[in-house]
Amino acid sequence: MDGDCDSYDPLGVANMTGRATLLQTLCEDFRLPEMLRGLCLKQKLDLIQYFRCRRDQPFMCQMWAMSCDPHDPLARAYIMAGWAYLYIPTGAVFVFCVGVLLRGALCGKQGVCGCGTIPSDRALQRSVCERASALLVQMKEGNLDRTYMDRIKLDVEFAMLLADFLLDLNCLYQYAVSGKHWGFAALQATIVVITLVAELRNGPAKLFTSFLESHALGFPTDTYLRIVKSEKSIEAPLSLLLQYVAAFHFSDSPEAFLSTCVSMVFSVLAVTKAAYIQLHLGLNELLDVEDSNPLEDAPLPSQPPSFPQFPPGIDLPQLPPGLPPATTAVPKQQQGFSPPPAPLPPIQVEVRRYGKGHDRE
Repeated sequence: MDGDCDSYDPLGVANMTGRATLLQTLCEDFRLPEMLRGLCLKQKLDLIQYFRCRRDQPFMCQMWAMSCDPHDPLARAYIMAGWAYLYIPTGAVFVFCVGVLLRGALCGKQGVCGCGTIPSDRALQRSVCERASALLVQMKEGNLDRTYMDRIKLDVEFAMLLADFLLDLNCLYQYAVSGKHWGFAALQATIVVITLVAELRNGPAKLFTSFLESHALGFPTDTYLRIVKSEKSIEAPLSLLLQYVAAFHFSDSPEAFLSTCVSMVFSVLAVTKAAYIQLHLGLNELLDVEDSNPLEDAPLPSQPPSFPQFPPGIDLPQLPPGLPPATTAVPKQQQGFSPPPAPLPPIQVEVRRYGKGHDRE
């Protein structure tokens, strides 16, 4: 059965084994996705035409089989899921191509290098930097006013983060209970483990404590951003690719298929947000700067350093000539702050004459 539908002989096999056995044998063919086996057993799928399609157009047969048989409620559910599965990415590619063509038509040669390219506005950049510096000072002092809507947005983003992870666990469960696709299950489990290690390396409760701290402040903290970044940049894109490949093969349930599509939507949103905050806003560079300067915001000592006191009447011995004067011992400075260097003693040059033409220094 290497894609050649002529090798199927339904009448001949039916005469030997019976129609039910023939139908079950054909529907259990390893090349038939599980989502189509229910239609096959209900005799809602033309196997001869399906395998002929597999021979001529192997990449469109699943969609043809799911979208061209509206005689069964299960098939109608498959039609909606199948068209959504097919045309969401296809529509995205179409919109991208139309955008590229419009950009080239409107911008001409400049559209190749980027539509709307203009010289940088130094005044605008300076004002943005000044505004960012002022906001940073307000954040450190706790005087930055945050609205109730800002906290709601933060809560919604955290809820979507948890929902995306739970949907990925549901996909892992579907792969495992199928009993046939252990490869998909192993890949999904590996992605989940890598994500957990990246997110919970500072402790299982760190994610929730950092979220509560961010919610109290009204804006995400650096710790919360580091944890969320691992989920959006590691788990979301890998799970998206795996689920898109395995969606037709791991379950014969329309509900499970639609839940996989919902999981892919959440993954797309996470990848888009990660690309925006990491590439456009440069979050990685900011976090790297914070990691390289951990003592930048360290508090200064509240009291001046105390120097050792000597009892009155004690005179220090005189040092031989040429040696620098004694200095008072300076206590060890706080780590991260270097004391100013002590002034060097003056260099004295002595010239002695031993005779004409024999001067020595």
